Amino acid sequence: MLSIFKNKIALLSALVTAIWTVQYVYIDSAFAVQCDQCHKEGASSVCSQCKRAIYCSKTCQEAHWKAHKRPCKQIRNGVEIREDSLLENAGRGLFATKAFAQGEKVAIYVGKTLKDSSNMNLDKLQFSIKAEASSYYQLVPGTGMMIDGEVNPENGYLGAQLANDPYIARESIDGLASISCLDLERGGTDRAKEDQDKIDKIAYNYLQQIMQAGERKANVQLVFDQATQLAFLEAIRNIRPGEEIYHQYGLGYWMGQAMQLCNRKGLPGAGLVIQKVASEVVEKSIRFVRGSQMGFADIFSSYVNSEQFHLISNLIKHPDKLLAFRLSSLFFEPFRFEIRIKDDAKWKELAGIVRLESKLDEISSLNNQEFYDRNHSIQVHQRSIDLMVELIDQAINSKNEGVFEIYHISTRRWGITNRKNYEMNVGETKFGLSEFREMIRGLRN
Repeated sequence: MLSIFKNKIALLSALVTAIWTVQYVYIDSAFAVQCDQCHKEGASSVCSQCKRAIYCSKTCQEAHWKAHKRPCKQIRNGVEIREDSLLENAGRGLFATKAFAQGEKVAIYVGKTLKDSSNMNLDKLQFSIKAEASSYYQLVPGTGMMIDGEVNPENGYLGAQLANDPYIARESIDGLASISCLDLERGGTDRAKEDQDKIDKIAYNYLQQIMQAGERKANVQLVFDQATQLAFLEAIRNIRPGEEIYHQYGLGYWMGQAMQLCNRKGLPGAGLVIQKVASEVVEKSIRFVRGSQMGFADIFSSYVNSEQFHLISNLIKHPDKLLAFRLSSLFFEPFRFEIRIKDDAKWKELAGIVRLESKLDEISSLNNQEFYDRNHSIQVHQRSIDLMVELIDQAINSKNEGVFEIYHISTRRWGITNRKNYEMNVGETKFGLSEFREMIRGLRN
């Protein structure tokens, strides 16, 4: 069906001379086809703007305009959204409808935007929690700007987020979504070893695909325009009409999805294991790239070396802080969002009243699929929201609001001086419990 459609368009475009000021253009009746509105044979005019839609009369064209308006605009802008990517089981894809020269702007990344996270407030924090685990999330390199892309953009030109990554296989995405965070957290089980091997293989295959890519090599890159404050995809080579737009998301994006899944389950240690395994793959892979000037963090944005891994792992698993780390990771990445205990004895009492540890274990044991929405974005689970609200309610009602404090950390620098100590450079924002509770409730929407 698609080939017939393409042939029809190719034939028509060779016969039609488009004039933008007219409503439609006549074609030779010898090549007449079905009208896109009434479906009768004998249609002999095309839309003068996109040269695609075909009608038998002005009346049919006007009646069809409501349905045709959106795709017409997509085609005129040079890119269109199609339901079937050329990549197997990838879903929607972005396709060029005209030729793009190298360096030309192809599509804009449109969605809700957070341009500055250094001066954090509750609205920004709520946005960050929702966006960071979204499958349409993008952190614009070198800017600190976060974009939660529109799921259903108005047209292809405003849908850069729908460009697919050609280096990741569907089975790899499914594999990362099926890992056992609980086994990775505990370690020492056959399943933990199996999942570590799976992560190793997925990371290695992704990097190999980038180095060995053929026709499906990425043809655009993400660029930020300071003048317009817009992020867009720029052609890195000439792109032909009909070619699918491919964008390299990066190893950090795909491993980050798996790490976020484990964090949302209250298992930050498992996320750290994923980070370590992927980092080791990068270390091995870069040795095979002769003369490479790239650093490990250039290849994997979440790179962690063995010293950093042991340091952070020991902090996460510290007996006095473990529950607080697990609770905070339900909502945001560890070390960027902290629950600080101010009174150990009262904290243990409060945790016992709400059954904090057992409820965290229940959340950790939930099926992975319960943490995905219909757009395959990872979400904060309803049980996590209920648990945090219950804890804050109990603290407020028992007049123990000073037992713990909630902070967002905007910047932090790890500087290892020895195997036990670390240095921090921190910019932080403290939130009151009552206002934070209302923000958490808002995650239900």
